Amino acid sequence: MKKLQLLRFNSKWRQLKFACLLMITVFIIVSNTKAATISSVGTGNWSATAWPNTARTGTIATTTLSATVTGVGSSFLTEISVGNIIKTAGNVVIGTVLSITSNTTLTLTANAASTNAGIAYHVQGIGSGDIAQISGANTITVDIATAACTSFQSNPVGPANTAVLFFNPGSHLTVSVMLTMGDFAAHALTIDMTNGGILTLQGFTLDNPGGWTPGTGTVEFTGSVTLPAAPFSFNNLKILAGTTTTAAALTINSNLTIADGATFTTGGFALTVTGTTTVGGGTSGNLKVSGAAGAKIFTGLVTINAGGTWNNSGNSPITFQGGITNSGTFTAGTGVQTFNTNAQALTGTFSIPSVTVTGVTLTNNNTLSVTTALIGTGTLAQAANATLNINYTGATAITGLTAVANGNTVNYGFAGVQTIFSTNYFHLTLSNSGAKTLQAGTTTIGGNFSLSGSASTTAVTGLTIAGNVTIGIGTTFNAATFTHHIAGNWSRSGTFTAGTSTITFNGSALQTITATGGENFTNLTVNNTGAGIKLINNATVATTLTMTSGNIDLNANTLTLGLSVANNGTLVYTAGTIINTGSFTRWFKAATIANLSVSGQFPMGTATDYRPLFVSAPVAAPTAGGTITVAYTDATTNTMVSFADGASTVAVRKDLNWAITTGNGLTGGTYNLDVQGTGYGTIGNVADLRLTRINSVVGTAGVNAGTLVNPQINRTGLTLANLTNTFYVGSVNFSNTNLPITLIDFTASVVDKQVELNWSVSEEINTNNFIVQRSGDAIIWESMQQVEAAINGKTISNYRALDQNPLAGKSYYRLVQTNSNWNQTYSFIRTVNLDESVKLNVYPNPATSYITIESASTEKINVIFYNANAQKLNAPLSGAGNRITLNVSGMSTGIYFIQISQGNSNETRKVIIQNHP
Repeated sequence: MKKLQLLRFNSKWRQLKFACLLMITVFIIVSNTKAATISSVGTGNWSATAWPNTARTGTIATTTLSATVTGVGSSFLTEISVGNIIKTAGNVVIGTVLSITSNTTLTLTANAASTNAGIAYHVQGIGSGDIAQISGANTITVDIATAACTSFQSNPVGPANTAVLFFNPGSHLTVSVMLTMGDFAAHALTIDMTNGGILTLQGFTLDNPGGWTPGTGTVEFTGSVTLPAAPFSFNNLKILAGTTTTAAALTINSNLTIADGATFTTGGFALTVTGTTTVGGGTSGNLKVSGAAGAKIFTGLVTINAGGTWNNSGNSPITFQGGITNSGTFTAGTGVQTFNTNAQALTGTFSIPSVTVTGVTLTNNNTLSVTTALIGTGTLAQAANATLNINYTGATAITGLTAVANGNTVNYGFAGVQTIFSTNYFHLTLSNSGAKTLQAGTTTIGGNFSLSGSASTTAVTGLTIAGNVTIGIGTTFNAATFTHHIAGNWSRSGTFTAGTSTITFNGSALQTITATGGENFTNLTVNNTGAGIKLINNATVATTLTMTSGNIDLNANTLTLGLSVANNGTLVYTAGTIINTGSFTRWFKAATIANLSVSGQFPMGTATDYRPLFVSAPVAAPTAGGTITVAYTDATTNTMVSFADGASTVAVRKDLNWAITTGNGLTGGTYNLDVQGTGYGTIGNVADLRLTRINSVVGTAGVNAGTLVNPQINRTGLTLANLTNTFYVGSVNFSNTNLPITLIDFTASVVDKQVELNWSVSEEINTNNFIVQRSGDAIIWESMQQVEAAINGKTISNYRALDQNPLAGKSYYRLVQTNSNWNQTYSFIRTVNLDESVKLNVYPNPATSYITIESASTEKINVIFYNANAQKLNAPLSGAGNRITLNVSGMSTGIYFIQISQGNSNETRKVIIQNHP
């Protein structure tokens, strides 16, 4: 066991200290009237046999077998301590003192001796009010957990010697006033805690110490102490009260504990804590580093509890090797805080100006703000939902920064120039002011990308942003020349410089575009696999608008493609529809436009029906370029009309329409129009259809094309003046193509090994019935069931049919609608597969909060909810993989149907939703 030899003093210093001790000793004896000075009589333990009988003044009497003793004199409070053994003059033990009530009454243990009347008494052993001395070279072993005295020292009388105070495991000595190691002359004192034990001290001085072995023991300070000005060490050190101050280098071989209300101050000296450091017990406690000199090393976990304070007021460099947990106040000062040797974590809120991570990973679990430097050969790792504030100028010179954990945020918030660390992020925020320079290694932002204050940044590579983009007021985002993919919402109130970039919206849920004064994109791609995008303000696409997947909800705003005649923009169309109120404006050059060319395409319609309008000028081009604007208005009603279109008479008109306006200098030209799409109603012959105005026609009816389900209705020879009109779909043959029925929806789904067919009709005029047909190959059809039509009218009607004996494997279903003239039209075809339907699992059922759908297949799952009246409740929801979970907590109690489509399988399950209990 290592023994640390303590500082010895020269003779003059001993004389001075001796005088001081005499003064202290006198003070103790006078101020604590219970104190008596007792010296050991030999080597032993902290028991009565190792200490002399000491005669005390006064007399004492006891009652047989009684624990209560009544004294005749007035000396109990002045001469007896708790723990003393009371004896007669003949050395007969009367009992052990448990408590002293007054000068005439005390309580002994229950084994009090027989009656002793008026005898002088002796006291043996050390009590909590006594001064203890070890005489000569004796060794006293503390072997009980309740040993106590007021002061402790070696006996200053006799030849030179070294006394030893030794602690056994589980022992505890409390010195309530002062422990003095030495007697100022030649009587040294050695304390040996090799085997452990606890030493609790009010005060602590050194004079001619023999040695100190901290071993596995614990030292507790209960008063203000200045540790000796010599190298010193403890095993466990506990500061229970007062202020403990270091005056030299200090090593704590195990744990440092600072209790509530206590303070530990280390000045400009080295300090090493090999174990844990705990500041406060939940209400207060203070560790103060008051000097910068000397290495400060904390090897174990540092814990600052609630109310506790860590204050590096001396701005000292500090090394941590076990991490920090802070629930109180942590003041780092300006010294460099180094984290090395072990992987460790910061838990709590920290503001550390200068952080160095050397060769390890430091994990930030909550909030860390760095204001001077983040450097080192290690890695700073952001935990889930943690926040890192980098608030200094220049680059971050740490080897690694890991910031992709879910929900974590890295904020570059310095008021000036900053370089963004070259890594990927979850949430990335650029705030305050100055240019924030992105690096090529930042390609993916797993959450939100936000700018606030007056910060600015320019992209240096394409960004994939899984969350929202927020360009705050006063900020600037320069997209440069790159393609940026955004899966969340776009919100701009600052400056967006599009450059030659492409912004691609590729989320799986509805995405919104909000921009003060309207947004201006150079290239915009809509590739949304869900409900599409929604404009909160106007938007302009200067060069290329690409529609790959997902709708564009105008939301009463205007979408413009192109900037001028010279820069008229390009539409690249694959799928998707421009829906709802608002308008789509396109710029045109003074050039011919081919029939059905994407150059003249306006992809308008609804969320369920694609109804595009094509403008062409194949022969006579505009003499001057300008704009054409189309606004689509949906309607489910029809109007009976009668007006001529050449040799024919238009008899019925759909009330949905396309309003066309021209402007910005567009002149001349001869134009053709083509309207296409689904959901127009009962069409017996595509040739019956006409494109009309509300009660008249312009131009000439062209040759229609397409199918009964998706017809192409042409109008030719329109002048520019004719073009500025609102156009409708009409029919010249009411009996054959009466347009009265609008099939809102038609589904075929497997329910309990049967096929359930549901369809909804928005409007019926002269409809007799519906025939449900089934086929095993989509070529040969068999009629299964006839369903009579509801009363003719303009309200929505819902129908249901059931195939109780469906075909095995894949089968096909369609509807045949028969009108009053016995003309028939066919619906689109629906497919089911009974082999695949058994692979679906829908649970729980009934449900209160969530419903989970699992499938053996890994193909994308599409889900639509219907109520008991077969009314659709939502736009299609999609989920990748073989599992999707739906939140139904906001739905009313009742029976619902879930239509589940996956690959070629189309199945419906009945579920019951119950309100929350």
